[in-house]
Amino acid sequence: MTHSEPVTDLDLVRRTVDAGDPSAFDELVRRHLGVVHGFLSRFTGDPEMASDFAQESFLRAFRGLKGYAGDAPFAAWLLRIARNVAISGARSAAARPTLVSIDDLSSSIQSDPHAVADHGASPMQRLLDAESRQAILTAMRSLPSEFREILLLRDFDDRPYEEIAEIVGVPLGTVRSRLHRGRGLLRDALCKLLPERTRD
Repeated sequence: MTHSEPVTDLDLVRRTVDAGDPSAFDELVRRHLGVVHGFLSRFTGDPEMASDFAQESFLRAFRGLKGYAGDAPFAAWLLRIARNVAISGARSAAARPTLVSIDDLSSSIQSDPHAVADHGASPMQRLLDAESRQAILTAMRSLPSEFREILLLRDFDDRPYEEIAEIVGVPLGTVRSRLHRGRGLLRDALCKLLPERTRD
């Protein structure tokens, strides 16, 4: 008895592009919606806005699917699109989104029937209590986007450095330097928000 090979993201892309199979792209959405919505929720601080951005991200991905050659993981390619949608959307937003806790963001993703379950909370999220989580999200929102996005991808989503470089579109060395600088800026912001927690 032979076992069928698992269907890869690239297989689904080819079925969508070459065979015009709509169910193949539906499967790609099912696989990656949770990751995309989670990133966008943390980036914007607004799950509702993140849902709009996620929809736009998948629409752009569908339109540009012929351009995906499989050189990078599909999730990285997709998150790069989502990042660009979020940045352009944030620039045109009339008001800053309301801050919500990371717990609220997680709940909003889990309530989505199409979302993919997370593979467990990151070490940072497990260590922080509710007050600290709110403070760190507030501090993150105060950072310039070029530092915030790398902190989100590395310290919250635990993405590999190489994948982050692909998503953001910068050299690996720039990812490392922005991560180092971003952590310093975040630490400074948290010192102001939680002085008793961050005092040496």
